[in-house]
Amino acid sequence: NDAGKWDYEHVVINYTNGSIFKGHVDTKLNLIKGEYFDKNTESVYSGSFNENGQPDGAGIKKLKDGTVYDGHWIDGSFRGQGKKTCSDGSIIEGNFVSDELISGKDSYIKWTNGASYRGETVNGVFNGVGTYTFEDGSVYTGTFVDNKRTGFGTTVYDGSEYTGYYYGDVTGNYGTKTRAAVRSFQKKYGLTADGVAGQKTFAAVQAAVNQL
Repeated sequence: NDAGKWDYEHVVINYTNGSIFKGHVDTKLNLIKGEYFDKNTESVYSGSFNENGQPDGAGIKKLKDGTVYDGHWIDGSFRGQGKKTCSDGSIIEGNFVSDELISGKDSYIKWTNGASYRGETVNGVFNGVGTYTFEDGSVYTGTFVDNKRTGFGTTVYDGSEYTGYYYGDVTGNYGTKTRAAVRSFQKKYGLTADGVAGQKTFAAVQAAVNQL
Protein backbone atom coordinates (compact mmCIF):
# COMPACT_ATOMS: atom_id res chain seq x y z
CA ASN A 1 0.00 0.00 0.00
CA ASP A 2 1.51 3.31 -1.13
CA ALA A 3 -0.95 5.48 0.79
CA GLY A 4 0.82 8.24 2.70
CA LYS A 5 4.12 7.93 0.85
CA TRP A 6 5.89 11.08 -0.29
CA ASP A 7 6.23 11.97 -3.93
CA TYR A 8 9.87 13.11 -3.68
CA GLU A 9 9.97 14.17 -7.33
CA HIS A 10 7.24 16.79 -6.92
CA VAL A 11 7.92 18.66 -3.69
CA VAL A 12 7.26 22.28 -2.74
CA ILE A 13 9.35 23.77 0.07
CA ASN A 14 8.47 27.18 1.48
CA TYR A 15 11.36 28.68 3.46
CA THR A 16 10.89 31.10 6.35
CA ASN A 17 12.63 33.92 4.45
CA GLY A 18 10.15 33.68 1.57
CA SER A 19 12.33 31.57 -0.76
CA ILE A 20 10.59 28.68 -2.54
CA PHE A 21 11.80 25.39 -4.05
CA LYS A 22 9.76 23.24 -6.41
CA GLY A 23 11.10 19.95 -7.68
CA HIS A 24 12.89 16.72 -6.86
CA VAL A 25 14.45 16.02 -3.43
CA ASP A 26 15.92 12.95 -1.74
CA THR A 27 14.50 11.24 1.35
CA LYS A 28 16.34 13.74 3.57
CA LEU A 29 14.82 16.65 1.63
CA ASN A 30 18.15 17.56 0.03
CA LEU A 31 17.60 19.36 -3.27
CA ILE A 32 18.32 17.33 -6.41
CA LYS A 33 16.71 19.08 -9.37
CA GLY A 34 14.09 21.76 -9.75
CA GLU A 35 13.38 25.49 -9.51
CA TYR A 36 14.58 27.67 -6.65
CA PHE A 37 13.35 31.22 -6.09
CA ASP A 38 15.75 33.20 -3.89
CA LYS A 39 13.74 35.83 -2.06
CA ASN A 40 16.85 37.77 -0.99
CA THR A 41 18.12 38.35 -4.54
CA GLU A 42 14.79 37.83 -6.35
CA SER A 43 16.58 35.45 -8.73
CA VAL A 44 15.31 32.13 -10.08
CA TYR A 45 17.51 29.09 -10.71
CA SER A 46 16.27 26.04 -12.61
CA GLY A 47 18.48 22.98 -12.81
CA SER A 48 20.54 20.52 -10.80
CA PHE A 49 21.85 20.93 -7.25
CA ASN A 50 24.67 19.30 -5.27
CA GLU A 51 24.54 17.79 -1.78
CA ASN A 52 25.07 21.26 -0.28
CA GLY A 53 21.98 22.65 -2.02
CA GLN A 54 24.08 24.72 -4.43
CA PRO A 55 23.54 24.91 -8.22
CA ASP A 56 25.75 22.24 -9.74
CA GLY A 57 25.62 20.83 -13.27
CA ALA A 58 23.34 22.11 -16.02
CA GLY A 59 21.09 25.00 -15.08
CA ILE A 60 19.64 28.41 -15.88
CA LYS A 61 19.65 31.37 -13.52
CA LYS A 62 17.62 34.53 -14.12
CA LEU A 63 18.55 37.62 -12.12
CA LYS A 64 16.26 40.43 -11.05
CA ASP A 65 17.68 42.81 -13.69
CA GLY A 66 16.97 40.36 -16.53
CA THR A 67 20.47 38.90 -16.84
CA VAL A 68 20.38 35.17 -17.68
CA TYR A 69 23.11 32.58 -17.07
CA ASP A 70 22.56 29.38 -19.05
CA GLY A 71 25.12 26.61 -18.80
CA HIS A 72 27.26 24.69 -16.35
CA TRP A 73 27.50 25.37 -12.62
CA ILE A 74 29.98 24.20 -9.99
CA ASP A 75 29.03 24.54 -6.34
CA GLY A 76 26.95 27.68 -6.90
CA SER A 77 29.29 29.38 -9.36
CA PHE A 78 28.89 29.69 -13.14
CA ARG A 79 31.83 27.67 -14.48
CA GLY A 80 32.52 25.85 -17.72
CA GLN A 81 30.65 26.09 -21.01
CA GLY A 82 27.76 28.52 -20.97
CA LYS A 83 26.04 31.64 -22.21
CA LYS A 84 25.37 34.88 -20.40
CA THR A 85 22.71 37.21 -21.78
CA CYS A 86 23.06 40.58 -20.07
CA SER A 87 20.21 42.88 -19.13
CA ASP A 88 21.11 45.24 -22.00
CA GLY A 89 20.92 42.39 -24.56
CA SER A 90 24.67 41.83 -25.00
CA ILE A 91 25.85 38.21 -25.09
CA ILE A 92 28.92 36.42 -23.71
CA GLU A 93 29.37 32.78 -24.67
CA GLY A 94 32.18 30.31 -24.09
CA ASN A 95 34.11 28.64 -21.29
CA PHE A 96 33.45 30.65 -18.12
CA VAL A 97 36.24 30.80 -15.53
CA SER A 98 34.15 33.08 -13.32
CA ASP A 99 30.62 34.46 -13.44
CA GLU A 100 31.86 37.23 -15.74
CA LEU A 101 34.98 36.07 -17.59
CA ILE A 102 35.54 33.55 -20.38
CA SER A 103 38.72 31.82 -21.57
CA GLY A 104 39.30 29.51 -24.50
CA LYS A 105 39.51 29.20 -28.26
CA ASP A 106 35.79 29.40 -29.06
CA SER A 107 34.68 32.49 -27.16
CA TYR A 108 31.89 34.69 -28.47
CA ILE A 109 30.88 38.20 -27.42
CA LYS A 110 28.19 40.34 -29.02
CA TRP A 111 27.40 43.92 -28.06
CA THR A 112 24.15 45.81 -28.50
CA ASN A 113 25.72 48.17 -31.06
CA GLY A 114 26.15 45.23 -33.46
CA ALA A 115 29.87 44.66 -32.87
CA SER A 116 30.99 41.11 -32.07
CA TYR A 117 34.06 38.98 -31.45
CA ARG A 118 34.63 35.26 -31.95
CA GLY A 119 37.95 33.65 -31.15
CA GLU A 120 40.46 33.11 -28.39
CA THR A 121 40.23 34.84 -25.02
CA VAL A 122 42.13 34.72 -21.74
CA ASN A 123 40.14 35.89 -18.70
CA GLY A 124 37.79 37.88 -20.89
CA VAL A 125 40.55 39.56 -22.92
CA PHE A 126 41.12 38.97 -26.64
CA ASN A 127 44.40 37.07 -26.89
CA GLY A 128 45.18 34.81 -29.82
CA VAL A 129 43.37 34.37 -33.12
CA GLY A 130 39.91 35.80 -33.63
CA THR A 131 37.44 37.68 -35.78
CA TYR A 132 36.11 41.08 -34.74
CA THR A 133 33.13 42.61 -36.53
CA PHE A 134 32.97 46.36 -36.00
CA GLU A 135 29.84 48.47 -35.65
CA ASP A 136 30.36 49.89 -39.16
CA GLY A 137 30.38 46.40 -40.68
CA SER A 138 34.12 46.08 -41.23
CA VAL A 139 35.62 42.73 -40.22
CA TYR A 140 39.12 42.02 -38.94
CA THR A 141 40.41 38.45 -38.78
CA GLY A 142 43.83 37.78 -37.33
CA THR A 143 45.79 37.88 -34.08
CA PHE A 144 45.03 39.90 -30.95
CA VAL A 145 47.07 40.83 -27.89
CA ASP A 146 45.31 42.36 -24.87
CA ASN A 147 42.19 43.32 -26.88
CA LYS A 148 44.25 44.97 -29.66
CA ARG A 149 44.84 43.87 -33.24
CA THR A 150 48.48 42.88 -33.01
CA GLY A 151 50.34 40.82 -35.58
CA PHE A 152 49.17 39.39 -38.89
CA GLY A 153 45.57 39.93 -39.99
CA THR A 154 43.08 40.94 -42.65
CA THR A 155 40.45 43.68 -42.58
CA VAL A 156 37.54 43.64 -45.02
CA TYR A 157 35.25 46.62 -45.47
CA ASP A 158 32.87 47.63 -48.25
CA GLY A 159 34.54 45.32 -50.78
CA SER A 160 38.09 46.41 -49.96
CA GLU A 161 40.60 44.15 -48.21
CA TYR A 162 43.82 44.93 -46.37
CA THR A 163 46.15 42.14 -45.30
CA GLY A 164 49.23 42.95 -43.29
CA TYR A 165 50.66 43.58 -39.84
CA TYR A 166 48.76 45.45 -37.17
CA TYR A 167 49.39 47.00 -33.83
CA GLY A 168 46.22 48.35 -32.26
CA ASP A 169 44.61 50.70 -34.75
CA VAL A 170 47.89 51.37 -36.56
CA THR A 171 48.60 49.28 -39.67
CA GLY A 172 51.70 48.62 -41.73
CA ASN A 173 54.27 49.07 -38.96
CA TYR A 174 56.13 45.84 -38.20
CA GLY A 175 57.80 47.06 -35.01
CA THR A 176 59.04 45.43 -31.83
CA LYS A 177 55.57 44.97 -30.31
CA THR A 178 54.23 43.33 -33.45
CA ARG A 179 57.30 41.10 -33.64
CA ALA A 180 56.75 40.08 -30.01
CA ALA A 181 53.12 39.23 -30.78
CA VAL A 182 54.18 37.09 -33.73
CA ARG A 183 56.78 35.34 -31.59
CA SER A 184 54.13 34.58 -28.94
CA PHE A 185 51.84 33.14 -31.60
CA GLN A 186 54.65 31.00 -33.01
CA LYS A 187 55.46 29.55 -29.59
CA LYS A 188 51.83 28.74 -28.98
CA TYR A 189 51.49 26.86 -32.25
CA GLY A 190 54.81 25.01 -32.17
CA LEU A 191 56.65 27.10 -34.74
CA THR A 192 60.16 28.51 -34.62
CA ALA A 193 59.74 31.60 -32.45
CA ASP A 194 61.83 34.05 -34.48
CA GLY A 195 59.24 36.80 -34.75
CA VAL A 196 59.31 36.61 -38.55
CA ALA A 197 55.90 36.13 -40.13
CA GLY A 198 56.83 33.80 -42.97
CA GLN A 199 54.81 31.29 -44.95
CA LYS A 200 54.56 28.75 -42.13
CA THR A 201 53.33 31.39 -39.70
CA PHE A 202 50.84 32.70 -42.25
CA ALA A 203 49.57 29.14 -42.85
CA ALA A 204 49.21 28.58 -39.07
CA VAL A 205 47.18 31.81 -38.72
CA GLN A 206 44.93 30.79 -41.59
CA ALA A 207 44.45 27.31 -40.10
CA ALA A 208 43.57 28.79 -36.71
CA VAL A 209 41.13 31.25 -38.32
CA ASN A 210 39.45 28.44 -40.27
CA GLN A 211 38.74 26.65 -36.99
CA LEU A 212 36.75 29.56 -35.58
